[in-house]
Amino acid sequence: MKKPYESVNVFILNLIMFFGTIQIIYSNPTPQDTLQILSGQAVSWDNPTEINETYIRIDSGALLTVTDTAWLKPGAKIVVMPGGKMIVDGGRLTGFCTWDGIEVWGTPENIQVPAVQGWLSISNGGTMENAVTGVRVGSEDFADKGGGIVHTEEAVFRNNRSGVIYHEYAGSNIGNFNLSTFETNDKLMDSSLPEEHLRLVGVEGISINGCTFRNTRDGNIPYNQRGTGIISFDASYDVDHFRISQSMPCTQYQETVFDSLYYGIQAYALFSVQAPSVENTGFTHNFRGVYTSGITRGKAKFVVR
Repeated sequence: MKKPYESVNVFILNLIMFFGTIQIIYSNPTPQDTLQILSGQAVSWDNPTEINETYIRIDSGALLTVTDTAWLKPGAKIVVMPGGKMIVDGGRLTGFCTWDGIEVWGTPENIQVPAVQGWLSISNGGTMENAVTGVRVGSEDFADKGGGIVHTEEAVFRNNRSGVIYHEYAGSNIGNFNLSTFETNDKLMDSSLPEEHLRLVGVEGISINGCTFRNTRDGNIPYNQRGTGIISFDASYDVDHFRISQSMPCTQYQETVFDSLYYGIQAYALFSVQAPSVENTGFTHNFRGVYTSGITRGKAKFVVR
């Protein structure tokens, strides 16, 4: 259940009656149980930790590094403000119940540099688990927060209702997902159904290389309850393999795989000509591999098994 400040986006609401009208004054929420990491601070969660606060805010110029397991409270949320940084290096963010996930806020009018955009790195087995949305690049509650930067390498997104959601950003993204695993291997904690591992809305330039999208639960689960790998609306992105050998020329690559899902990829062009490129990608035991609507210039080269 959402907290009042999340549903209304109002912390102070003054109603002043004058001339038969109502003046409404809004300000941003400041939950009382906030853990605020201030500019200039570098905080590490490097031991198994239960986080008591439900709103963790990483301010501009602040850094949070997670290298061990952190348990978040039900409904808890981590917000990386523009200019803030968060690193999950082999750490694990999870909850005994469903938590909200990480939001990486940006400034849509600026280019993609960490000084003006929220920045998140997940690597070396860093895991996002048991969240409503593992990572949201933007805000669920406020408009115009797109533009955050996310890099993953060997990251794991496990048993989240949605793995990663990107909100609109007009510039070219430098974010990427390399050798990362998006999976559902158990019933979700809140008994909801998995929706999508990656949702892209109004963005361009995202790279997805050598990643795995899969549902490994009982094969008797209906396809329409297995979730989708990638769903996109007016977005351009590249799905491809990843080079894993150091020889020249390269002789070993890891392809991107979509396995046992409802749809591997669903791509829609509603108001733009943005389109995905899908190459060196395998689709196995999905209800549908790739579905497109309104796409006129996409590129595809893949294997269906």
